[in-house]
Amino acid sequence: MIPSPASSRSPRATPRVRAFAPVGRGVPSRVAAAVLVGLLLRIAWFVADPCVWWDEVWLILNVLHKPLAGLAGPLDHNQAAPPVFLWAVKVCTMIFGDGTHALRLVPFVASCAGFVLIAAIGGGYPRSAVLAAVVLLAGSSKMLGHTAEVKPYTLDFCAAAALAVWFGRTADRSLTSRIRTAAAVCPAAVLLVYPGCFLAGGVLLGLAIGARRRTELLLLALAGALTTAAFALLLTGPAGAQQTPVLRNYWVELGHFPDWSRPQSLPGWLWSGVTGVFRYCLYPLGMAFVPFAAVGFASLWRGGRRDVAVFLAAPMGLALIAGLLGKYPFGGSRLYLFAAPGLALLTAVGIRCVWDRLASSESRGARIGRVAVAAVTCWGIVEGATFPLFGSSRVEVRPAVEFLKARPAGEDVIVADHVFAYYLRREPGVSSLDDPPRARTGGVWVAGGSDRTALTAVPPRPGDPPPTVTRYGFGSAAVFRLDLVPADSK
Repeated sequence: MIPSPASSRSPRATPRVRAFAPVGRGVPSRVAAAVLVGLLLRIAWFVADPCVWWDEVWLILNVLHKPLAGLAGPLDHNQAAPPVFLWAVKVCTMIFGDGTHALRLVPFVASCAGFVLIAAIGGGYPRSAVLAAVVLLAGSSKMLGHTAEVKPYTLDFCAAAALAVWFGRTADRSLTSRIRTAAAVCPAAVLLVYPGCFLAGGVLLGLAIGARRRTELLLLALAGALTTAAFALLLTGPAGAQQTPVLRNYWVELGHFPDWSRPQSLPGWLWSGVTGVFRYCLYPLGMAFVPFAAVGFASLWRGGRRDVAVFLAAPMGLALIAGLLGKYPFGGSRLYLFAAPGLALLTAVGIRCVWDRLASSESRGARIGRVAVAAVTCWGIVEGATFPLFGSSRVEVRPAVEFLKARPAGEDVIVADHVFAYYLRREPGVSSLDDPPRARTGGVWVAGGSDRTALTAVPPRPGDPPPTVTRYGFGSAAVFRLDLVPADSK
């Protein structure tokens, strides 16, 4: 997978990647092929149109039912998303309608754009490691799943990739010029995506590595102040308004905050969090890439690109500090897709270093090692491409929806599941479980829920017998028919 250039180094020498891609260099054919594979996987996932799931549909209902101004304030169903993302999705629904492809257009475009940007990083990043970075991010079920869902995580990914390209391709410019640009770029990143504060922090820390002159330090302070002001604006605005105890309790239950009442558990929490982030970002073998990332960081540091090393590693490090302070969940979850570009780029440098070391020997063990490195690096693409063959954890409700649409005329539907509510949004005679129909006779349908939910969906009048419930299963989804018979009809 990774070509092995001739090397004059001694096999015992510590491998370092020193060759950096000049700005404007064309994309090698192997990188272009890997980009094509990643784009085809994203397109296939988007076209396949997987069923919406419960957390996604809650954000969809906010987009559909709230005006543009309302999307900048508190959201229903304990949801949180940056206003820029919600506005973009809302505009898509105004232009293309409220179908799933229109709703998912922004996440799809963001995923594709961020992925393509990685191949164009150039400048201060080792050109020999670009192929491995692209392959790592080409596809996995986690990455592809977020490509086709109405959630802001691919926008986080795209913002991180765009900053990486800017940081790499401005490497030949003066530090003063880069800091001036950062004074505008960093606040914009903070306002664009919620993890933008970590991404902006990575930019400023990376630039601070080389700052020595008074002008540079003053400009850095100005950029930091503007970034802090943008963060304060976001925190006192939409980000603060969307925080709820339910959201925090959810992450506490998942163990994404440290338990300071048990200090002895902190090392385990740190290890679990770091490896979890790697696993999610570079799914499914991400934990295996932790040592590669460490090698990549050391190689960049000793190879004279300390600014790049810090820039790539700092966002996750800052998120870890926020997790320790109880301000941001830390662990393997979709919240950390913003860290995927940095971790993939660091890991790719480490993979290249290991590959060069193995390529310096023609022994059988070295050949096996190269095969193992290539297999581990490419496994995410294999997993992402074959995942649909083995099913998805999403509940598929569309066959049940079509069944309900063909129900006898005049029979109402009570929605006990918000996913059904979305797919039945244009169907007449549909009401919520909180506001059931007043009909006391005939057939009533309950979409989703359980047998117990169906029995209590329409409470019988005093003296009426309990309704007769018939269950219709559609895989993991179910609908129920209630036959309501008043007592005086017997």
